[in-house]
Amino acid sequence: MSYFFIYLLKASIGISLVYILYRFFLKQHTKFKANRIFLLTFLCLALIYPLLNFSLNLQPGTSLAEGYSFVESLEDEWMVWKDEGEKTIISSEATQVSLWNLGLLVKFIYALGLGIIAVPILTSWKKLFQLINRSKVSYQSGLFWVNSSETQSFSAFNYIFIGQELQELNQEDQERIIKHEEVHARQGHSLDLLFLDALHIIFWFLPLMSLLKREMKDLHEYLADAAVAHQENKFAYSRLLLKLVHKDSTKHAFPLHSFAYSPIKHRINMLLKTPTQSLRYLILPSLMGILLMFGSACELALEPQMLEEKIDLEEQLQASLDQYYLLLSDLSLQLEEEDGFIYPLDKVEIVSDWGQRIHPIQKVKKWHFGIDLRAETGTPVKASASGTVVFAKMQKGGYGKHIRLKHADGFESMYAQLSDMKVKEGQTVKQGEVIGLSGNSGASTGPHLHFEILKDSKRVNPNTYLK
Repeated sequence: MSYFFIYLLKASIGISLVYILYRFFLKQHTKFKANRIFLLTFLCLALIYPLLNFSLNLQPGTSLAEGYSFVESLEDEWMVWKDEGEKTIISSEATQVSLWNLGLLVKFIYALGLGIIAVPILTSWKKLFQLINRSKVSYQSGLFWVNSSETQSFSAFNYIFIGQELQELNQEDQERIIKHEEVHARQGHSLDLLFLDALHIIFWFLPLMSLLKREMKDLHEYLADAAVAHQENKFAYSRLLLKLVHKDSTKHAFPLHSFAYSPIKHRINMLLKTPTQSLRYLILPSLMGILLMFGSACELALEPQMLEEKIDLEEQLQASLDQYYLLLSDLSLQLEEEDGFIYPLDKVEIVSDWGQRIHPIQKVKKWHFGIDLRAETGTPVKASASGTVVFAKMQKGGYGKHIRLKHADGFESMYAQLSDMKVKEGQTVKQGEVIGLSGNSGASTGPHLHFEILKDSKRVNPNTYLK
């Protein structure tokens, strides 16, 4: 057994002990800051203590030392006695081959599981950073502020996205929501999620990692709720939580903090709960002792086997892992290409974004369910993703000449105000293939391309999916 897998085993037990102790002793504790410090500190300790070297000095005459001597004599060879008492030493070569095959299998399974878990987690963080990079921000009071087209307000790192929900609330409730998201941003809660996602990738085989991530996210909400409600009426704040619980419509596939994050019931209970005493934290030194003693015991128990391990599996496995990682990289790129949408024009300039606006013809405030891209008449329009042409037709007024494509996973895209259509219904097109020419047909005040993305027949914000 290699040192790395021994480390994973010992660290996994340490992480499990941290979660169990928090879950059964500290979860209902109202000292939220102390709880966060406890989780982060002891998770780091669980990662460090297996690397520490603790030894127990055994004197040569003790029964335990004698036991190790006997075991070591059996590791190299074993004795088979013939009828006449002749002793034959049989090599342990067959056992070594069996261990090699087992070690190869274990390493391959670990690498496979790591890849399966890592791809969606890393993709979610990539999408979050892409959202941040393409957002129009303003800097104020040490934070970046973004006017979001989403219904909810949410935060990620030191960015606060102001949702459309604020327009429906009074001034006091708007301030409460903004203060809530400010707490997330200023206390660095996104860094906690990033740390736990990294642990989830490494310790993918540990079922408690998903539960631990959920506990940490709940704890973040308790911290933000408590910080805001400390200067507010707790009952008014609780009513605001209940008012917005049904508006949890921010369904991004990346990590963020949202005011209407569930479970609302537990958040209100913790908000109104009588403060608890901090005597429970007397168990922390005991936990430290348990972890260190466990590390010593594991090191001592595994040391003979580690010293006698003569087969290095790294070189034999390297070729297989190189091929696997190459295949995994190709798969990741393929998934990214299939799931992503590109802009339908080579030159991108958004003249009317998704969201509420004054309708250019009707002159009233209406929601714009797409984006308008500046384009002279006759500019080539490309398929945003591979798919099949659902329809290509002319509509008097409205969209004018427009094309609708159907893609995988319930997605569709629509291209309107065209001057010409280069495809027919039922035709299959590839991403980047020219399907039409931009124009000024339908309800339009000038040449441009109106572009929409639909998910399960519902129009969604194209900026979330375009790359």
